[in-house]
Amino acid sequence: MSSIVKSLAPIAKIQNVGISGSVSTLLIYVAGLRGVQMPPEVAAAIVTVAGSVAGYLTSLKPKEVKLNQVKIRH
Repeated sequence: MSSIVKSLAPIAKIQNVGISGSVSTLLIYVAGLRGVQMPPEVAAAIVTVAGSVAGYLTSLKPKEVKLNQVKIRH
Protein backbone atom coordinates (compact mmCIF):
# COMPACT_ATOMS: atom_id res chain seq x y z
CA MET A 1 0.00 0.00 0.00
CA SER A 2 2.81 2.44 0.81
CA SER A 3 4.29 2.11 -2.70
CA ILE A 4 0.92 3.11 -4.18
CA VAL A 5 0.61 6.11 -1.89
CA LYS A 6 4.21 7.09 -2.55
CA SER A 7 3.68 6.95 -6.31
CA LEU A 8 0.62 9.19 -6.04
CA ALA A 9 2.49 11.87 -4.11
CA PRO A 10 3.04 14.91 -6.34
CA ILE A 11 6.59 15.98 -7.06
CA ALA A 12 7.64 19.58 -7.68
CA LYS A 13 8.40 19.00 -11.36
CA ILE A 14 4.85 17.83 -12.11
CA GLN A 15 3.28 20.50 -9.93
CA ASN A 16 5.17 23.26 -11.72
CA VAL A 17 4.17 21.96 -15.15
CA GLY A 18 0.51 21.94 -14.12
CA ILE A 19 0.67 25.38 -12.52
CA SER A 20 2.43 26.92 -15.51
CA GLY A 21 -0.18 25.47 -17.86
CA SER A 22 -2.99 26.89 -15.75
CA VAL A 23 -1.38 30.31 -15.39
CA SER A 24 -0.59 30.61 -19.09
CA THR A 25 -4.15 29.57 -19.97
CA LEU A 26 -5.53 32.27 -17.66
CA LEU A 27 -3.18 34.87 -19.15
CA ILE A 28 -4.33 33.95 -22.65
CA TYR A 29 -7.95 34.26 -21.51
CA VAL A 30 -7.32 37.71 -20.00
CA ALA A 31 -5.53 38.79 -23.17
CA GLY A 32 -8.60 37.72 -25.13
CA LEU A 33 -10.82 39.80 -22.84
CA ARG A 34 -8.59 42.78 -23.53
CA GLY A 35 -9.02 42.38 -27.27
CA VAL A 36 -5.91 40.42 -28.22
CA GLN A 37 -6.82 38.14 -31.14
CA MET A 38 -4.91 34.86 -31.15
CA PRO A 39 -5.42 31.67 -33.16
CA PRO A 40 -6.14 28.63 -30.97
CA GLU A 41 -2.99 26.94 -32.27
CA VAL A 42 -0.84 29.79 -30.96
CA ALA A 43 -2.57 29.69 -27.58
CA ALA A 44 -1.99 25.93 -27.38
CA ALA A 45 1.68 26.40 -28.32
CA ILE A 46 2.12 29.01 -25.57
CA VAL A 47 0.69 26.64 -22.95
CA THR A 48 2.86 23.77 -24.23
CA VAL A 49 6.06 25.82 -24.22
CA ALA A 50 5.30 27.24 -20.74
CA GLY A 51 4.80 23.73 -19.37
CA SER A 52 7.93 22.42 -21.05
CA VAL A 53 10.07 25.26 -19.72
CA ALA A 54 8.68 24.87 -16.19
CA GLY A 55 9.36 21.13 -16.28
CA TYR A 56 12.86 21.61 -17.64
CA LEU A 57 13.81 24.22 -15.05
CA THR A 58 12.50 22.25 -12.06
CA SER A 59 14.96 19.88 -10.46
CA LEU A 60 14.09 16.28 -9.62
CA LYS A 61 15.88 16.41 -6.27
CA PRO A 62 13.55 15.18 -3.55
CA LYS A 63 13.02 17.60 -0.73
CA GLU A 64 12.77 16.61 2.88
CA VAL A 65 9.66 17.60 4.75
CA LYS A 66 9.43 17.38 8.52
CA LEU A 67 6.08 16.23 9.81
CA ASN A 68 5.87 15.68 13.55
CA GLN A 69 9.66 15.46 13.78
CA VAL A 70 9.82 12.59 11.27
CA LYS A 71 11.75 13.17 8.05
CA ILE A 72 9.79 12.17 4.99
CA ARG A 73 11.41 12.16 1.56
CA HIS A 74 9.22 12.58 -1.46
